[in-house]
Amino acid sequence: RRSAAAPQLGSDSTAELALGAAASITAGFADVGTLDTHTCMFSWGDGSSSTVAASGGSCMGSRTYVQAGVYTV
Repeated sequence: RRSAAAPQLGSDSTAELALGAAASITAGFADVGTLDTHTCMFSWGDGSSSTVAASGGSCMGSRTYVQAGVYTV
């Protein structure tokens, strides 16, 4: 029998970047389902998003912003 428990995600990264610099975030998670596979979707706060494969309990995404502003990821 396989557990269908949702993984628990955690990240509390904040940063101020120069315009044109890449913003990178690494998100860690824990999941009791050892046979589960995971992807992470990052919503970049500017209307764009990206989906990446997770590995070893974490995933990393990166985005370069072309307009100055405050973005919640």
